Amino acid sequence: MQKLLLVGEGDLSFSLSLAKAFASATKITAASLDVRVGLGRQYNNGNANVKELERLGCTVVHGINVHTMSSDIACLDMTELSLIFLMQGKV
Repeated sequence: MQKLLLVGEGDLSFSLSLAKAFASATKITAASLDVRVGLGRQYNNGNANVKELERLGCTVVHGINVHTMSSDIACLDMTELSLIFLMQGKV
């Protein structure tokens, strides 16, 4: 499996679905605009999804803005495959 970068993933449920389908998340990096502290306020399952992803070996990165991510060191080596999602959180 290639390395996957999932950007703008909101509550990280899509990343978790992929991790479960692959039975591993060691090659998945899930990036969310939200900081980890606010994830539970913004999304009902946000914190639980992060914990499960980390248990499966996923790298979860918070505070990533799609407009400035090219300058973010954490994402520089994750360019093999990028999937971008629009935020679906509470407004």
